[in-house]
Amino acid sequence: AYAVAGGRVFGLLRGDYAVLLWDARRAELLACRDLFGMRPLHVARAGGRVLLASDLRALAPDVSADLDEGALAEHLCGRVTDRAHTLLTAVRRVIPGGVLHVGRDGCRWTALPMPRGLNLAGRTVPDLHDELCVRLDE
Repeated sequence: AYAVAGGRVFGLLRGDYAVLLWDARRAELLACRDLFGMRPLHVARAGGRVLLASDLRALAPDVSADLDEGALAEHLCGRVTDRAHTLLTAVRRVIPGGVLHVGRDGCRWTALPMPRGLNLAGRTVPDLHDELCVRLDE
């Protein structure tokens, strides 16, 4: 599917996912999360490498353990304003619907297209998930 649709293939996937895909032709790694971010995906840089893992603990041996005090305070207060922040300063989340491209020229971010007419205001994740599935089937 990727050979035909390219990076647009992520917008065709249904369900909850965090996926890594290697594009050998472009020498580029793509890392993507579903629109609702149901599956975690973390990214960090260490020793000139880009590290990716679904579990933050998998990155711990290779990154600084310095706490992000702002993210910790938000977490303890039950209020998160930046969904990319984690409790570690060296680690970020791939945001829901985010696509990270890692290639020879470095890293860049793109986003999955939001389905037309999908209203997010005041909606629960399960409701939005159900509506998204219906709209994708149309």
